[in-house]
Amino acid sequence: MDKYPLVLQNSWVYGSVISSIDIGKTYFDPVLVKNFVKDNKTVDEKTPILRIFQFLKITKDDGMSAILNDSSHKILCKFTYKCCKEFERIYRQRITFQTLHCLLLINTAHLRFIDKSDLNRDFDTFNVNFDVIVLEVNDCTIFNHDRTDLPLSVEKSLKFIYDESPYKTACGPRHINDEDNYSDDDEIKSL
Repeated sequence: MDKYPLVLQNSWVYGSVISSIDIGKTYFDPVLVKNFVKDNKTVDEKTPILRIFQFLKITKDDGMSAILNDSSHKILCKFTYKCCKEFERIYRQRITFQTLHCLLLINTAHLRFIDKSDLNRDFDTFNVNFDVIVLEVNDCTIFNHDRTDLPLSVEKSLKFIYDESPYKTACGPRHINDEDNYSDDDEIKSL
């Protein structure tokens, strides 16, 4: 694997998400962590700089779905309608206009479980047998507006947090004898 070329960006998203999941807990609220990012800091005091890897589509509530990455992992993201409108107000442009591969500073965000129908509709993903957590961004600013294209070998080396075994263990099937429906081959797939 090539060394990740962006000095300003480190690996934080996977570790921060995993440390936020209580494996023994059953979650009834779809919000896993309210204010996972607040005032430009994560719950574990990391600076939340993420690169826009790919925009996907407009969500059912007029937000925008996307894939963001740090230096080692990708995560599904939903920019809320409020975030998109505020971004347009500040920068006088759509959030998707010439921002692909730019670095964002996430100001406020929640971690949210997403149900399978929303996952398929808003993220174009396939069938998975585990719970999927998305980063719900409520406010962000452009950290670096320059397009940061990475070598293809680096792009391919970025893994979804969902493909890591500890994530699958924490968010996999919670039913006794339901392991027949779970496979290490289950992966998030996107366009």
